[in-house]
Amino acid sequence: MSSRHTSDEVIERALRNHADGNKRSAYDSLRAAVRRNPSDLAVRRTLVGLSRQDNHPDQAARWGALEPELLEFRELRLLRREIRHAWTDARIREILVLSGDLPPALVRLLPSEAERRSRRRSERGNDIAGFGILAAVLGSVVVVVGVGSTVQDAFAGASSAQSTARWTVWLALAFLFVTAALLVIAGVVRRRRRPTVLAAVLAAAAVVGLVLAYP
Repeated sequence: MSSRHTSDEVIERALRNHADGNKRSAYDSLRAAVRRNPSDLAVRRTLVGLSRQDNHPDQAARWGALEPELLEFRELRLLRREIRHAWTDARIREILVLSGDLPPALVRLLPSEAERRSRRRSERGNDIAGFGILAAVLGSVVVVVGVGSTVQDAFAGASSAQSTARWTVWLALAFLFVTAALLVIAGVVRRRRRPTVLAAVLAAAAVVGLVLAYP
């Protein structure tokens, strides 16, 4: 039995199941057929048609990726967004169930190399900024513990209250510097001037404070 006959049978059975209300079975059989043969346009077109009928434009965009020129405006917009979120060619093939070279019409929707570099810079910068936020959280914990210890020593009349307070301030400034420094690095990586300058000013202020407040 030829693959064409097999596809026709899959399509016919899926359409019958869909008409009978067994939509999940219909979609499952068609998706399985596409995964067996990603270039089968007839099965893909059937999935696009059923997805439109059931008001699933995102799925119509996904299964119509081999023929983006046939997609409706909303579907094409969703396909472009899906591609930009997927980002890499391998991920695009995985999500859209494609094999071999991407069709020229789909290649034109891919982000440019400049956009890809910008995305990678942004992701690295976000990772670094995440460490900065972690440092700020740890610094906040240190401040809370230090203030609590200082208040407790002060009420107890302990002579260590002043020393505890100075160390608390110094550690808070240290964590502030680390946070600001990481944000500066993140800003440089992401090429964002204003946040970088603000973070640099904060880091410089923290350094001055560290020198003046050293216990």
